Amino acid sequence: MRSALAQHGREEMRALWELHCDGLVREMYYPEGPGAVLILESESPQTAATRLADLPLIASETMTVELIPLHPFKPLEILFA
Repeated sequence: MRSALAQHGREEMRALWELHCDGLVREMYYPEGPGAVLILESESPQTAATRLADLPLIASETMTVELIPLHPFKPLEILFA
């Protein structure tokens, strides 16, 4: 992972910044270990996967993507019923 980051790190950050500026990537976090957590806004998981596939660490198969669709937390509505 370290060698891949050394090789692709600057390209990866530039590509992530572009996806952020385009509105796909809303938030970025890193866990204690390797990897990243991205909060995306996309029409569909397929659209998000297609756009993320060009990230250098994904394209080089150094990292993989797991997309977890999120929805508004509707149970809070009970407080306002």
